[in-house]
Amino acid sequence: MPSPTTPVTSRIPRSLLVLRHRDFALVQLGNGVSQIGTWGQYIALGWSIRQLTSWPFAVSLSLVAQFVPFLLLAPFGGALADRMNRRTLVVAGNLAAVPPAIALGVLTATGEQTIPLILALAALSGIATALSQPAMSAVVGEIVPTDELPEAIASVTVIANLTRIAGPTLGALVISTWGLQWAFYLNGLSFFAVVVSWAFVRTKLRSHTTHEPFFAQFRLGVRFAREHAQIGFLLTLILVMTLMVFHVALMPVIATDLLHAGASGYALLITATGVGAIGGALVAGEVVTDRRRRIAIGGSLFVIACMFVVIATSHSLALTCAALVVYGFAFFSSSTVIQGLLIALSPDAFRGRVMGLYTMIAAGTVPATALLGGALASWFSPEVAILISAVVMLGLLTWVLAAHKLRLVRFDLAAQDADDPSMGAPYVIDPSVDNPAMASEAPGGTVLPAGRTDRSGS
Repeated sequence: MPSPTTPVTSRIPRSLLVLRHRDFALVQLGNGVSQIGTWGQYIALGWSIRQLTSWPFAVSLSLVAQFVPFLLLAPFGGALADRMNRRTLVVAGNLAAVPPAIALGVLTATGEQTIPLILALAALSGIATALSQPAMSAVVGEIVPTDELPEAIASVTVIANLTRIAGPTLGALVISTWGLQWAFYLNGLSFFAVVVSWAFVRTKLRSHTTHEPFFAQFRLGVRFAREHAQIGFLLTLILVMTLMVFHVALMPVIATDLLHAGASGYALLITATGVGAIGGALVAGEVVTDRRRRIAIGGSLFVIACMFVVIATSHSLALTCAALVVYGFAFFSSSTVIQGLLIALSPDAFRGRVMGLYTMIAAGTVPATALLGGALASWFSPEVAILISAVVMLGLLTWVLAAHKLRLVRFDLAAQDADDPSMGAPYVIDPSVDNPAMASEAPGGTVLPAGRTDRSGS
């Protein structure tokens, strides 16, 4: 991992200033191009199925096909990231995602597409991404200095949300100008942007080797995350926060039934969240002290709950858009802080598996959230479903404050020292260790139980 650098004083936001690191900037460029292509394909998949059937459930299956692989496979992708060279895994994952995208384009161009084929190819693309995404997240810790990890994660979030706004727009333009198949072709080509960018990365990444059986290593990663007080708490936070975004799946209903808005109003609602998210990620890059991190997380939980109430009760397009901007700001500022802490706090030997769990939660729960939100909206009403999410968020905040959980929000740079290769031999995980979260290196590379050091205090 690069050594911490002397802080740079600048008026440029830290989440943009971190792009001065050449390798990180290259990776961000490649990821940005690829994500634009992915968003274009996301729009094309739904439209392609809609051309074949008017059954709404079939259209929703495209979402399930793309995101269920994250729920099932991302933790295993994290284990691979702790066994292999992460550069190799990222490049292989992006190359594996090319054939399904091209095949979708060919089927569309020839008129041979069927719903089962479309869903199967979408799932294959999701599998490739689910297995490589944890490595992509974990590798950030190897190409930027330790003390700039939070800013780097904020930069990743800014780029992701810029592409979230630009991607569907460009995808719709491509579809209307060149045809539906070109959204798939261009997405297939966009994966090569990641491959090419990594070809110019100079940082020599570590080889992650282990003698542990794969599933034993996987179980140790889950155990580590569960027993590490800080990481376990942060993963719990992001799980509840992600499961409560019912309004995302219900957005078409909100636009038509609550706001009586047309397609342009619906597009405005989608864009509003993205605009807020970009602002939140930029601000998260400036959150560089533990006190600010605690305020960002605690304050965001309260603001998100309040915005859910506004969204549920509003009948004004302008007011709902404003609430979505504030929601996007709060949600993505806190989630960016949480992701940065997870990467920074995880020892390199476990970082891939921790990010695999994070990816499973952040992306894999999308179908579950959509189904749960849809069920609650059907049983009660969309307004009640969103109000339920507000109550849950307030309950989460109450628990966090009453149990003094914010004391666990602590960026301990000392935890990263053990990752420095100069400190000793690499990790070889010993499953006999009672508490893998409290382990230290012994000469020869065996992980032995260490004296318990309280890193969870304020």
